[in-house]
Amino acid sequence: MQDVKSLPDHAARIGAYLQEARARGTVRGKSGKTIEFGKTPIRAAQDQTLIDAIVQERPERTLETGFAYGFSTLLFCKSMLENGTQAPQHVAIDPFQSGDVFDSAGLIACEEAGVSDMLEFYHEGSQYVLPRLIKDERSFDLIFIDGGHLFELAFMDILFSISLIRPGGLILVDDMWMPSVRAAVDYAVKNLGLIHENAVAAKPLGLLRRARNMQRSPQEQTAFLRRPVELPKRNWDHFVPFDHAW
Repeated sequence: MQDVKSLPDHAARIGAYLQEARARGTVRGKSGKTIEFGKTPIRAAQDQTLIDAIVQERPERTLETGFAYGFSTLLFCKSMLENGTQAPQHVAIDPFQSGDVFDSAGLIACEEAGVSDMLEFYHEGSQYVLPRLIKDERSFDLIFIDGGHLFELAFMDILFSISLIRPGGLILVDDMWMPSVRAAVDYAVKNLGLIHENAVAAKPLGLLRRARNMQRSPQEQTAFLRRPVELPKRNWDHFVPFDHAW
């Protein structure tokens, strides 16, 4: 457990690392190669959405599917420290971290920024890890879903997260511009009892495709799904259609 006085210093170290990496536009891989991660006009808005959620929810135990360059993990750890959490616990899951694309850059970033002791990392698909965490009776205050974007992968991440998030906790689902992700969210809201706190109207597919390079609001980018304290009881044949006119 850290001394309370050291929390701001630790958070500042993480913030400085993030700022430098963002300005540089590159990270270092395990092999020593320099990896350019690119810059998008909506990145700052996405970061702020995540920060605002952490400040609002004040979590101590968090989880994310998808890890990439480790930046969202750093935001989680930094914001929890700024909240005064003395022993933040963050779980990250990504089967591609050690591959050619990421070259373990996310794990290196977490080590250099000083958050390795807060991180529990799984180099596996979330469809395998999340059920094990459920079996181990793990519980989280805030979950960020940004892993596989095929419908079935996003669906499983949301489905398993319902059993992992504490009653009243928040599940964030990123990349809502994708039809597969929106459909998975729509199913969870209409059939599983999650409350979509920032729902926006669906857009036709053609507009979504053209919008990929346009700046979108945080609400259009990330769904805020609240797990009610008590999930609804459903009949054995319960089903509400959830398909969109894409």
